Amino acid sequence: MRAEKLFNRPEDRTLDKSELSAWQSAEEIVKSTTEREWQQIEAFYAAPQKETYARKSYATLLNNFSGELDRAADWHRKNHQPQPKLGTPPQWT
Repeated sequence: MRAEKLFNRPEDRTLDKSELSAWQSAEEIVKSTTEREWQQIEAFYAAPQKETYARKSYATLLNNFSGELDRAADWHRKNHQPQPKLGTPPQWT
C-alpha cells in the first residue's frame, strides 16, 4: 500500500491492532486519494522533518489522514510557488 511506503514499511509486515483499527477507519479516504494528493503527501513526507513535522507512526497517519492531506497541500503551495526572477518587479493584481 502506498501509505505504508511513506514509512518504508516492508510489504509483508502485518498490521498491529492500532494500525488495523486506524486502517478500518481511514480505508475509504485512503482509497479515494487522488494521484495529485499522493504526490503532495509523498513529497511532504520526504521533506526534512523540521519543515513538515510529519507524523511518525503509521497508525497516527491513518487516524489523521484527511488532515495530513490538507497539511501536505498547504506545504506544497507554500514551497512550490514560482519565484520571481531577480531584478523583476513583483506583479500586483
